[in-house]
Parts: sequence; C-alpha cells; structure tokens
Amino acid sequence: MPSKLNSHMGYLEIDHSNSPGIPADLAAKWEAQGIVVAGPGEKLKRDTYRCPHCDAVVVKNPNRTKPREVCRKCMQVVCDKCVLWCTPFEGIIEGVASGRLVALPSGLILPKKEAAKLAA
Repeated sequence: MPSKLNSHMGYLEIDHSNSPGIPADLAAKWEAQGIVVAGPGEKLKRDTYRCPHCDAVVVKNPNRTKPREVCRKCMQVVCDKCVLWCTPFEGIIEGVASGRLVALPSGLILPKKEAAKLAA
C-alpha cells in the first residue's frame, strides 16, 4: 500500500540555463517576499507539496531545520498555517457544491444553518 504521507509531493523546476533570467532588481524584490527565483544561467529544482487543508502549493526550503507538521487526523503533511485544524480542501468544495456549506461574500464559509442565522 502506498504511503499517504507522500501522495501530495512534487517538485518545481526553474531552468534559466539558456536564458538571461529575470532582471536582478526584480529577482531581489521577489526573494525578499519569499518567492523562489533562479539567477541567469541557473537551473533550480526544489521539492514541493500540496497542503491538503488549504490546497496551497508549498515550496520546501532546503535550509529549514524545523520539522514539517503531519496532521494526525488525515495523516498528511500540512503547511505551517494549517497545523491546528483538519478540514480537507476537497471536503469544503464538496460541501459548498452540495449546499451543505455556504460561502459568504466576505470569503467565510459556514454551515447552511449558521449562515441563515447571520442573514436573519
């Protein structure tokens, strides 16, 4: 049986080996914001994973020393924002599609009964 822990792993590859890359000032600005960039003539490969709770793609930092968190309910690696709750993203989508959950204009998603109380 395949491991559920590695079922949402992938990788990001940026290949500037035959291009000048992006301008240095833009690269510095993006790096300051935490965006992964490759310099001119460089080829960069980083491991990634998809957070099963918020559906974000996380590019792993090879210099990270803090261990990744594993949700003990769904047994998958989650991002740092989602360590305290377990609501898989697919479950939220299914709930909204079935009408069991309601997406409010603010972006908040609530059970249908709770959303009706707020509207009253």
